[in-house]
Amino acid sequence: MLFQTPQFFLFLGVVLLAFYSAPQKWRKFILLAASYYFYMSWIPVFILLLLSLTAIDYVAALWIERFASSAQRKTALVISLTANLGLLGFFKYYNFFAANIAHLLHRPSDAFAFSIILPLGISFHTFQSMSYVIDVYRKQQAPIAKARIYLTKEPFACKIESWQPNQPLFKKQLSTIPMLTIA
Repeated sequence: MLFQTPQFFLFLGVVLLAFYSAPQKWRKFILLAASYYFYMSWIPVFILLLLSLTAIDYVAALWIERFASSAQRKTALVISLTANLGLLGFFKYYNFFAANIAHLLHRPSDAFAFSIILPLGISFHTFQSMSYVIDVYRKQQAPIAKARIYLTKEPFACKIESWQPNQPLFKKQLSTIPMLTIA
């Protein structure tokens, strides 16, 4: 779903209508569902990637918060960063390295290539997720469930930023759509 299409404006209208007509306690779930739906609208199977990374980062943040040992906290951080950067690296650079290895082995450049389509916003999501987990690691933020909205705000995102400036928007009850407020 592209931003300039009638489908997007219909989607945005439905989301705004649902958001503002819903009780306060349901608004965060509407935003989360809208973000996941938007992400799925391009290639539905990529929702598994987004759900997996969101779960890994949220669980890593919980572990970092609960572990007393510096080594355990660092291990949870490294797992999160490895998952994020590993998937980003695979989708962005696998074919580049595969073509170079094929060249070194005197094989056709597509001998080891995969037909990979880059998931929508994977770089944005990766760095947004990493900023959240790093903030938790630095003890600048406690892990909260509302962070899932922050981690999936692609439809309305303007820039990659740390969790810290967004924290006040997600701590209180949602009365407006935070992503539009940020813009």
